[in-house]
Amino acid sequence: MKFTLVRKVYSGTLVQALKAVENFQRRNRIYKEEQRKLRAAARKGQDDGKVAEHH
Repeated sequence: MKFTLVRKVYSGTLVQALKAVENFQRRNRIYKEEQRKLRAAARKGQDDGKVAEHH
């Protein structure tokens, strides 16, 4: 009886941990994509500035 209870608690905890990992990975992907877009926009702004200086 105790083993079954321990197994249920452990599997519940494991499921929660896996969900937390999935959520972290999803948020991390979103963060990285946002950072990539910001860097691209900053680069574009710098490129536009360089073009304006040359003319």
